[in-house]
Amino acid sequence: MRTKFVAGNWKMNTTKASAIELAKAVAKGAPKSGVQVGVAPPFVYLDAVGQALAGSTVLLGAQDVFCEPAGAFTGEVAVSMLKDLGVKFCLTGHSERRHVLHESADLIGRKAAAVYDGGMILIHCVGEKLEERDANQTLAVVQHVRELDEYGPYREQG
Repeated sequence: MRTKFVAGNWKMNTTKASAIELAKAVAKGAPKSGVQVGVAPPFVYLDAVGQALAGSTVLLGAQDVFCEPAGAFTGEVAVSMLKDLGVKFCLTGHSERRHVLHESADLIGRKAAAVYDGGMILIHCVGEKLEERDANQTLAVVQHVRELDEYGPYREQG
């Protein structure tokens, strides 16, 4: 049987102090078994949150990653950098990155491949816009995104 997994993406919220406080509270309240818990704080607080989670069962996650291992990609973060901080999982494909920042299905697929190739857990987001959800189009949007993403079919991690 698979272990249930619950993760919180903190998006562009918290300060360093509030991120540490929240991480400690999540670690204290996390179940000891039956459910794996993870948090994905803003990049700038990954190290501090990782230290706050030390000794707990809560996994540290990243909100995004770039598909290249290194290079002149200002502001981007590589899988190896995340792993160096103890990050265990990474999200890719957020709807706001698709719709606001115009990330292509190809780029998102390459990010997903980088996460898998780096031995991390992937949370591949395929969410809909609010107006699509309100119009009961969630399943159609998810199916369309899945068809677009070049990484599919999605492989299981062992």
